[in-house]
Amino acid sequence: GRLLICDTDWNSLVVNTADQERLARIFSACISTFVHPHLPPRLPGLLQRANMPVSEVRTVEMVTAGHVGDDSFMANWAFNVVPDKAQAFGLPPALVQSWLAEQRALDEEGAFFACLHRFLFLATKQ
Repeated sequence: GRLLICDTDWNSLVVNTADQERLARIFSACISTFVHPHLPPRLPGLLQRANMPVSEVRTVEMVTAGHVGDDSFMANWAFNVVPDKAQAFGLPPALVQSWLAEQRALDEEGAFFACLHRFLFLATKQ
């Protein structure tokens, strides 16, 4: 049999921001509920031990650049997921509001940028 796995490595997140320290705090809040936010690098070994070696790997980038579209993955992450995760994580509301203000301003300037990679692993049972 064959197996296809799609997973995101959150270490691949790239965001346009003037405040890397704030982004690091937001990043921590966002990954706090994930079982394994950095699984893709481990998958080849795990699959090999399961007698299902990886035969192909591809990346799928989720990127929004310039102006934000309402239906993009990265826009949803920046403007919906971040505030919810940050609040649940207990980040100060002022930090979240400053993040949102910066990202909205970048969008208005056509300078918004956020990217994240998903990895597709095809494995075949031996």
